[in-house]
Amino acid sequence: MPKIIFTSRYIKNPAKVNAGKLIRYMGTREGVEKLPNGIDNKPPTQKQRDLICECITAVPEALMYPELKMYQERESRYTASEFLDAFIERNADRIDGVKKLVKYYGERPGVEKLGRHGLFSQTDDKIDIDKIADEVSNHEGILWTHVISLRREDAERLGYNNAESWKELVRRNVLQIAEAHKIEPSKLQWYGAFHNTTHHPHIHLMVYSKDTKQGYLTGV
Repeated sequence: MPKIIFTSRYIKNPAKVNAGKLIRYMGTREGVEKLPNGIDNKPPTQKQRDLICECITAVPEALMYPELKMYQERESRYTASEFLDAFIERNADRIDGVKKLVKYYGERPGVEKLGRHGLFSQTDDKIDIDKIADEVSNHEGILWTHVISLRREDAERLGYNNAESWKELVRRNVLQIAEAHKIEPSKLQWYGAFHNTTHHPHIHLMVYSKDTKQGYLTGV
């Protein structure tokens, strides 16, 4: 049974928090530095230790992250980097980079790019990332930002190790997504981007309604 990691939050007033830069941030954040020369099993640096403590204090639910368990079982610079990378991925709208989250979806290193950026949506029409960033920035309704992640072995086995597979999966389930968010299908707007990270390939999914009076997501 594949293990799915799902993170979901919303932004109630996108214009006030300048959330329009989310699309850009989705594509450009460098994130935690990757290790180019293989796995570094040296003890974590003091900076890494301090950052991990700050992350857990700021977001207690991070205690449940599998990357933290991996770090606790085998402390190293590598496992510390894996946790910090996962934390940033799942909490980009809570940290200092919030204003850049949108572009991060589409252009950060590690995203599978479809042309200039990695954003995709319901059709194959060309997506102008700057235009979408402005649209989101001026949206007066609620934005939902979801992250859906698989373990590497499950992504490889199931074929969800590329942007095309995730794009088609979302498109096939767009009616269910609209229903879950209490949005009429004709009013639903969404954008996604696939990030092919080492241990947990994942998709970022932004959902909102063209009708600012629509949209409500419950935990049921």
